[in-house]
Amino acid sequence: MPTQIINLNNSTPAAPAGTLNVEWQADAPSLDSTIARNVSAYVPKFTGDTGAGGSMGVVPAPAAGDAAAGKVLKADGTWYVPPSTPIATTSAPGIVQPDGTTITIDDGVISAVGGGSGGGMTNPMTTEGDLIVGGASGAPTRLAPGTSGQVLQSNGSTASPSWVAPSGGSGGSGGIAPTVVQSAQASNSGSPVNVTFPSTPTPGNLLLFIVGGWANNVTPPDGVSLFSAVMVTNEEIGVYLKPVVSGDGQSWSFTPSGDVLNVFAVEIENAGYVSALAVSLGQPSNTGATSFAPLAQSFSGGPALVFAGFEADGATSAAAQTDFTLLTFLGQGTSHPIVVIQGANLAAGTRSMPGITWTGVTLGQQIVAATVVVNAIS
Repeated sequence: MPTQIINLNNSTPAAPAGTLNVEWQADAPSLDSTIARNVSAYVPKFTGDTGAGGSMGVVPAPAAGDAAAGKVLKADGTWYVPPSTPIATTSAPGIVQPDGTTITIDDGVISAVGGGSGGGMTNPMTTEGDLIVGGASGAPTRLAPGTSGQVLQSNGSTASPSWVAPSGGSGGSGGIAPTVVQSAQASNSGSPVNVTFPSTPTPGNLLLFIVGGWANNVTPPDGVSLFSAVMVTNEEIGVYLKPVVSGDGQSWSFTPSGDVLNVFAVEIENAGYVSALAVSLGQPSNTGATSFAPLAQSFSGGPALVFAGFEADGATSAAAQTDFTLLTFLGQGTSHPIVVIQGANLAAGTRSMPGITWTGVTLGQQIVAATVVVNAIS
């Protein structure tokens, strides 16, 4: 039978991808051809990376006790114990700083979370619905659940929040109550009246203007609409509205075609449905302690914000009645002053507006009034 020569080597044929050929070795050749020559193979050693990359092969065997010590094989080819010291700190939610004081990660497990001292936080919650609030010096404190329907109320920076019943008028739907953001006022005689707010109103809010005096009709600024007005023998009062849009400024100019003009303005947040009514209330019967009230208005969805404006010739003083606050007395002691009162968080329903008690009004002159109801957002 013919013989086949076999060439044992470590390069040809090439090893399949991801594997390697073994290395061959043999005894030195002998002059006696009858003595067999020993040949063996071995797998090369794994070479660790020292900067230029390593090579695959047999990894070094761990020494006795390496497993108990938690050693792992590094890329440089040595067995070592990975560190279990803290490796990161969080000083605020979502911010991680590598100063080694707060979060301890050991074998991929987060074992402690705490402040700079690494002490961790004890969970104070015990019941479903509990909340964690900051107690004295920020200590985590349990806030027990409130009763059904209650809302969480802030009690300022020196007390913990608490569960309370939602605010709202007893007759209302408990909607979002409208509130006054800021106000402004101005008066002038025979020329435009410029009323300027302390700051630029916020888009989405509502501007309400109560305008009165011996006006003989009023030309409002662009974009400001007349909502309701009454004029009787040179006595005039009107309600003007303007939804705030981007680009609106702080100042608004009203021009009378007559004499004295007084303007009171408010910016209102969370304004719902608005209704207004302007009427003539007739003539006063005496110069002191004369009370006038505008007609009834309906509040569709309290708590409502209500304004009433009066123009009373010659008045020298005025006082608001129950549930209302005197906001301003423009042109006091002149021939055509106006008074504005306000009621806040009034319950829904229909009611007659409390009016004004006057002193020093001019007999024989008409008193005109306008009421405005700004309902809650339901």
